[in-house]
Amino acid sequence: MKFSKIRWTGFTWNFFTGCDEISPGCDHCYARVIAENPRFANAFPNGFAPTFKPQKLGDPFKVKEPHFCFVNSMSDFMHKDFTDDMRDRAMEVMLECDRHVYQILTKRAQALPRYVTGWLARKGLTSVPKHIWFGVSIESDTYRFRADLLREVPGIRFISAEPLIAPLSSLNLEGIHWLIVGGESGNGSNNFRPMSPGWAVELLMKARATFFVDPLLHAMVAPAYYFKQSSGHRTETGIELIGERIEEYPFYPNHLTREEYFAIQTTLAEKAAERKSARAARISETIKQKGLIDQ
Repeated sequence: MKFSKIRWTGFTWNFFTGCDEISPGCDHCYARVIAENPRFANAFPNGFAPTFKPQKLGDPFKVKEPHFCFVNSMSDFMHKDFTDDMRDRAMEVMLECDRHVYQILTKRAQALPRYVTGWLARKGLTSVPKHIWFGVSIESDTYRFRADLLREVPGIRFISAEPLIAPLSSLNLEGIHWLIVGGESGNGSNNFRPMSPGWAVELLMKARATFFVDPLLHAMVAPAYYFKQSSGHRTETGIELIGERIEEYPFYPNHLTREEYFAIQTTLAEKAAERKSARAARISETIKQKGLIDQ
């Protein structure tokens, strides 16, 4: 567990590490650079080979305050070398430690509906709990089909258009609750592909023009938009778009900042605890009145 410099999340949780490239968005993978750096050999003894680290499963419990949690920033949740049983063990932690919002991102969208459908059946659920968000990475129009597969997941859905290496003019945002947009960073070098600001603005306009009725939320929904960065030598380069920081999170009916989101979540949790306590007191009083226990 590590608190992250990635602005749209709070901390990263890496019970899976390692991956392999499946599309051009992977070409300059920051995770591979880190995992294969000799300085981090102790943390990544297998380099960038897919590795399950069950000792990391309990990490979310160590973070006492509610946060966004980026699940497997150093891997891909749906990589074929990880089993459904491994994934289920992590999902069980997410269910139990529900004070956090878990952001699960994959490029392997073809495997996502099958796994989620199976997991819901195993848990006796009809939709993914609202504190667990599934997302896909889409770097160009060639991979917009990932959004179609994501729409098959009943729950909160997001797209990370990072690194945006070509226009996404054909992207359909219906059914998508959150859109993150960002250019490629070069890890301190010139090894990055440029992103035209126009591509990011086009996606902003697309988000502003999209509305859909969400059957799970029983509300009219528009995608929240988060602009992470322009392309550049280092991450977090050029974090403004059209002269402002646009850093929305999905919450209905209005989009919120990170602070507003968790202020509301904390208030809801406190009210739920109060209701639970009041209900327990009423039950206890009823039992006493009926003489079921000694007063």
